[in-house]
Amino acid sequence: MRYFGRYCLILCILLSACSDDPEDKTPKTDTGTVADIGHDTTEQTDTQTGTDTLEPTDTPTIGDTENDIDEPQDTTPDAGDDTSPDVPVIPDTCPADTIDVNGDASRCLAQIQIATGTNSTCAITAEGTLYCWGFNFDNPAAPHLTAQQVGTADGWQSIAVGENHICGVQSGELYCWGANIQGQLGSGSKGPDITKVPTRVGTADNWALVSAGSKFTCALQAGELFCWGNNSNGQLGNGSTDELLVPTQIGTDDAWTHISAGLDHTCAIQSGELFCWGHKNFGKLGTGDDEAKLVPTRVGTENTWTDVSAGSEHTCGTQAGKLFCWGYNISGQLGIAGTTSEKSPRLVDDGPFWKSVATGAAHSCAVNTMGQTFCWGLNTNGQVGDGTTANVSTPKVISLYEDFAAITAAKNHTCAIRNNPLDPNDTQFLCWGENTGGVLGNAAAQNKQTAPTPVDPAFTWASFFAGVVM
Repeated sequence: MRYFGRYCLILCILLSACSDDPEDKTPKTDTGTVADIGHDTTEQTDTQTGTDTLEPTDTPTIGDTENDIDEPQDTTPDAGDDTSPDVPVIPDTCPADTIDVNGDASRCLAQIQIATGTNSTCAITAEGTLYCWGFNFDNPAAPHLTAQQVGTADGWQSIAVGENHICGVQSGELYCWGANIQGQLGSGSKGPDITKVPTRVGTADNWALVSAGSKFTCALQAGELFCWGNNSNGQLGNGSTDELLVPTQIGTDDAWTHISAGLDHTCAIQSGELFCWGHKNFGKLGTGDDEAKLVPTRVGTENTWTDVSAGSEHTCGTQAGKLFCWGYNISGQLGIAGTTSEKSPRLVDDGPFWKSVATGAAHSCAVNTMGQTFCWGLNTNGQVGDGTTANVSTPKVISLYEDFAAITAAKNHTCAIRNNPLDPNDTQFLCWGENTGGVLGNAAAQNKQTAPTPVDPAFTWASFFAGVVM
């Protein structure tokens, strides 16, 4: 009941039915709509219309600045306890309208996402329709300032935005479009020509998730990991630095559950274990050294990682409900109340309530299990969302609302899904930060928005994914 008062206030304001009797007030119900831990977290809702921005707050920041990475707490019940933890039962098949990531119903994700990249933002509605805004592949001089539908088909499940290319999964099939200078479209060729419409990659029909980096792409297919495109820093993980022009399996494992492609490094989770590879800058691989890695290399010994986000020169992840960051920290993007870079995962907050994290070029954001969104780091374009342009060195809550479902960060802008506290099926899609090329989708000509602002027009937005962060 810690947040009882805030929910009552929201109910009173929206319904104009405040009562002096606290017994007449009903707290918000937990609808349990978050599909999975990670920045592919999803939510089915209807966007509210309007252009008012959220008011920032001066809520105190949080963060543990002294502790290094901890071992997960022992949650084993003491002998003699009358109760024991519930053991999750894995169904035989995933529910309808979800993605079977591993092919065995062990991880089911809702089919809908949004993605932010350097020059574009894309989103999938609850009906599976794809919309994008920002960079216009047909006419680069005339960017889309509001959401524009891509094609006419529905069935889109996953979307990822890179520096100048986009890839998505539609009914299990993989499509890519945009620039292909280093083979990032996976078409078997490369060159300066722009592919203006979604073009199918290969013939497989069991793709689940995709993540787009600077000029490379990685995706999961029945738990197997595939990467292609630029490989100058070993970011594809195949043991070389040669480009790959078609999706190529990395290793032989088939239990990958999360993948995040950054500027020139990649991180992924397999069976709760975290792996990173690619460029070594500032310790962003988290392996404790300055060595580049050409193959997936395990980070630490923990096996309870639940989410990871590879940024430009830093990385963040969640492990057993705790929040960790590592790598470059010149703008406070690690959230540890300083600017010292870290070569191994550094504890930001010991939770145990963190569920998802997103990294931009030099800022980071995370959502906790109470639906609160925190951001920190570089804020020159308002990408932290606190209503200012001052850098923030520890996680700072960006609004009074406690109903954010998920968040994504790009180079200098951020987007999030916010629930309606009165209607679990009503969701608002918000963006803030740099608005060059219309990436915020609010039809405005302003260069920046320092607080969350609704995307225009309003749709039944459902979820999203963090894209490349150059």
